[in-house]
Amino acid sequence: MKIRNISGLFDEQNVLEKLTRYSYPLVLIKEHIDFGIYKELLNKFFNRDEEAKAGRGRACYDVVTMLQILVVQRLYNLSDEQIEF
Repeated sequence: MKIRNISGLFDEQNVLEKLTRYSYPLVLIKEHIDFGIYKELLNKFFNRDEEAKAGRGRACYDVVTMLQILVVQRLYNLSDEQIEF
């Protein structure tokens, strides 16, 4: 997780620790669910061939990342704008 506009050497680490302490949903979900096990199934379902699309246009989000986004969005009833933030 990359946090932008942080100037100090340890500021990013401090922010991540604070988010973890305050039950940041992504951290909690990542501790309990291994989304990586779904990658092969999702790629097969969406018929995504990464090598065939290489070099053509902007890269898509990883299917596992999209699954995580959709789970968090559904669990916390977030709008698209909120989940983007």
